[in-house]
Amino acid sequence: RLVALGRARAQQLAELATDPQHADYSRAQALFTETRFAFEQAREIWPEHPDANEGHSAVVGQMVRFELALDHVDAALALFESLPPGSRARDELVEQVEARRLQNLERASRAMALERDQDRTFGAAQRTRAALVLAAGVLVLTLGLFVQRLDRPAFQPTTERLALVGAGVLAVMSVVIFAWRRRGAFNLVNLRIAQICLGTLTLSLLQRITGHLAHSSPAAVLLTDAFLLTGGGLALSVFHRGGPGLAALSLGVAFVGALQPAIIDELFIGLSVAVPVGALALAWYSRRAAR
Repeated sequence: RLVALGRARAQQLAELATDPQHADYSRAQALFTETRFAFEQAREIWPEHPDANEGHSAVVGQMVRFELALDHVDAALALFESLPPGSRARDELVEQVEARRLQNLERASRAMALERDQDRTFGAAQRTRAALVLAAGVLVLTLGLFVQRLDRPAFQPTTERLALVGAGVLAVMSVVIFAWRRRGAFNLVNLRIAQICLGTLTLSLLQRITGHLAHSSPAAVLLTDAFLLTGGGLALSVFHRGGPGLAALSLGVAFVGALQPAIIDELFIGLSVAVPVGALALAWYSRRAAR
């Protein structure tokens, strides 16, 4: 009677499984539970009952296919592992289950990679270290130029000098990013930060060179540079908290420099000092707060 009941329930389950996407899942689960229970009870009474053993394996295999059709890979794997080794149902399903298991692992791996790429905290320590090295390099370069000007009160910058300074800053940035890329943990966020920084400074250098070739005034070149840095800060704000500050300071330099072109060089020196000092101060405060 138990085997007959199991076969009847298995037949109903097979009918449901013909169209898993539109089948009543709770009904299928109930039929599977009843079928498996009937065959298990029959095996309790007669452990070597051939129909009970075969029916039990067959209904588990049927439910494995049903779960796979619904993309319930974990549930299907759990049921598959309950099949006895060497059973016909297990042998028929092994390739299909293994393929879906690998597919599930690949999907999970892609999801983890996507989550990692969007994580702003990934590689934060190495990113901060690179930013501090860059800040220190720019600060030293700026202070060196400032000290040089102290002996020359009437000094006025030339576009050639601006191009050389831009090349120096880009070189420092390139070295820092190269070292960061080799030694740091990189994800999509860090890659975009590096691309924005390099792209902005490259455009800055190119427009300085173009300004020199076109015999533009130094004030006009620096004014354009300020707007380029504003755009770079806005782009950076999507990925880094320092972006809005850079954009605001650069925009302030642009507007004040437009009103007072005679002091735009001094404004740029102030910007070149304020940004690195702000970065160093923020790093010091964050480290102290962490303690």
